[in-house]
Amino acid sequence: MLLFRYISKSQTMEITIYSVLIWVVAVVIGSFSAAIFWGSKRYSSRAFAISIFFVALWTANMGFNIGARDEVLMYWVLKTSYVWGFIISWCFLYFCISYPEDRKPSRKLVYPIVATLLSLSTLTLLTDGIAGDPISIPGLKHFGWYNGPLWFLFAAVFSGFLFLGLIILLKKVRYANNLLEKRHLKIMFGSLLVGFIPPMLTDIVLPQFGYFALTWLGPMSGIIWVFIVSYAIVKYKQMNVRVVFGQAIIVAMLLLFFANIFTDFGFGVWGRIATFIVFALLGLFLLKNILVNQLQKEELADLNQNLQKRVDAQTKEIKRAYEVEKRARVELQQLNQNKNDFIIITQHHLRTPLAQIRWYTDSIATGLYGIVSDELGTVISHINGASEKLIKTLNNFLNIAQMKIGMKFLTIGPVDVQPIINAILFELSPHINKKHISVTVSGVNANWPLVRADAERIKEALAILIDNAVVYNTGGGNIAIEAEKQRNMFLLHISNTGLSLNSEESARLFKQSFFRTKEAKRVNPTGMGVGLLVVKTIIEAHKGSLALESSEGERTRFVISLPLGG
Repeated sequence: MLLFRYISKSQTMEITIYSVLIWVVAVVIGSFSAAIFWGSKRYSSRAFAISIFFVALWTANMGFNIGARDEVLMYWVLKTSYVWGFIISWCFLYFCISYPEDRKPSRKLVYPIVATLLSLSTLTLLTDGIAGDPISIPGLKHFGWYNGPLWFLFAAVFSGFLFLGLIILLKKVRYANNLLEKRHLKIMFGSLLVGFIPPMLTDIVLPQFGYFALTWLGPMSGIIWVFIVSYAIVKYKQMNVRVVFGQAIIVAMLLLFFANIFTDFGFGVWGRIATFIVFALLGLFLLKNILVNQLQKEELADLNQNLQKRVDAQTKEIKRAYEVEKRARVELQQLNQNKNDFIIITQHHLRTPLAQIRWYTDSIATGLYGIVSDELGTVISHINGASEKLIKTLNNFLNIAQMKIGMKFLTIGPVDVQPIINAILFELSPHINKKHISVTVSGVNANWPLVRADAERIKEALAILIDNAVVYNTGGGNIAIEAEKQRNMFLLHISNTGLSLNSEESARLFKQSFFRTKEAKRVNPTGMGVGLLVVKTIIEAHKGSLALESSEGERTRFVISLPLGG
């Protein structure tokens, strides 16, 4: 602020409308940077705020450039402008690397660049290698300048950092993960283009050709990209900044009034008009912001009140629903217990009468109650066959139910599966021979490894699979039974020619109870479709698995997996 008084008293500056407008823009940019810095805790957002703070300093410096009437003042204004340029270019490259991921650049990159910038800034301030002397331009009230012999270092660093940052942003746009992130990157890329191209053209490129009439336009263009970023912050939550325009407006007013304390400048009519317009706009924005905030508070209060009512209503509904669910759970537990009790009762009350039927028919067939004629013997044989099927079906149902409720305990021990298969094949040999089916049994050398299983239950499961292989086979077909050892599991493959399943039928076979294909119903009309469910239940109770491999029109193969055990 002492500089202001010195400039004011020594008459080394002439305050013009351009100087005033440029300083106003500098204040707006500076207050905007403060609002972003305070409005977000994200690392990249604060890096951006610091970057545009230095832009505000450069903009204010250009106001002195336009109004300077002393070569000494202009000399130091020119040097500091180049220093701000170095810092701004590096700050924006730093921001482009960290945005939007909040990723800090590597120290291996930061330290050498900072050391280089410090060296170049020192070179700029202490020598005339980069910034030369001011020159008077005919027809212009403000100074132009000469560039030093090392000016190309500034041009290379400033433009290089800037274009490298833009390339990084453009690459991030291409590989953005979502539409919102892509939109934010596009807005930032566009705002930086708008922010840097006019100053580069009017304050760097054109002065190289001796044209200084538009140097005031570069800093003035900053208000455009500030507006773009402000709109993006409000509309699209750019950089997650929760900025309140009242903050920026208050900061801008404080800065202008604070500067006015230490200055004796007479702004003139145009300056007073510009100041009035600026403060009128700032006041309108502030008033609007206050009204909007008040309206939002009232709406939020109403929303909270209505929300509490809804929460109370929903809480009551949840409590009622919980009570209903609790009662339903108790009823379901009772129904499940009733089902288990029914199964236990059924085991006795159904099996006992069927056993008695078998005993009486066997007694009649053996002549215990007198001579049996041939016709009566045939009828008794049919009765025995029907009761046998009924007992088999009943056992299947009870086995499934008992294992699912944990009633049926398994007697686990080392079991040799090969004799069990031989016994099943012997029992089914009349049916096998009648259909002229060839059977082959092979695998794991002569002696099969023992498995951990309940011999009786495993025989039930294997009997169902092999019986199905016979029933649904074609005349003159074959059945292949192959054993295999894989790590700690014993695999048994049972395949047959004849009836096969398509992919849809295979998927439904183990998921739907009593499922039977049309072809299965045609071949065996009396089947019930529970046999495979029994097999699956028994195998899984042994910590094993059952898989189906069926090729439509070829073979059907079941693969049983059981744990090995000696």
